[in-house]
Amino acid sequence: GPRWRRPRWIITGAVAIVVALTVLTDLPARTTAASQLSGARGTVAAIRSDAASCAYSLGEAERLAQLDDKSALSTSQVHVLDGLLSGDYNACALTNNDLYNLVNIETSSSPVGRQLGALRDGTYEWANPYAFAVIGDLAAIVASGRSAARAHRLAVDAAKANRQLESIEAGLRRLKKAVGGNLPSLGLVTAITSLPARH
Repeated sequence: GPRWRRPRWIITGAVAIVVALTVLTDLPARTTAASQLSGARGTVAAIRSDAASCAYSLGEAERLAQLDDKSALSTSQVHVLDGLLSGDYNACALTNNDLYNLVNIETSSSPVGRQLGALRDGTYEWANPYAFAVIGDLAAIVASGRSAARAHRLAVDAAKANRQLESIEAGLRRLKKAVGGNLPSLGLVTAITSLPARH
């Protein structure tokens, strides 16, 4: 029997539509200032959330070391002190799931995306090796007492952590300018460089 053939213009038109749709979907979406700000806020909040356990742990280790140094801990607190400091130390370890999530936060290749990536990477470095080292130093002082060598190590490691924190905060200020709006703070903690002098 006779075979029905589609007119050539239908096939050509269908191919043109498919090509046009492919080109349109491959074009980078033009981001509005509002969507860029919203995306940056979401990413900064995710960085803060993933760094929170390490930030909390650094603050807790500092408080515990100061209380222990003043002999201000109760007997029951002294019994759990090593366990608490060990938990704090692990919160900033490379094996911590939150830090794994932090380093895997995806950012785009746009200028703002690159700034967000630098903020993510800087925060990760603040946690490990810097906060991690400070907590280890404080745990060593609690376990073995003050010594010139342990005090020096704490001062050096805390100074590195605080320089990293200053760099992160400068990056966050630049990012705020780039997106033209306020962003959440990262909630990171300044490291103590020494325990208070004894009187």
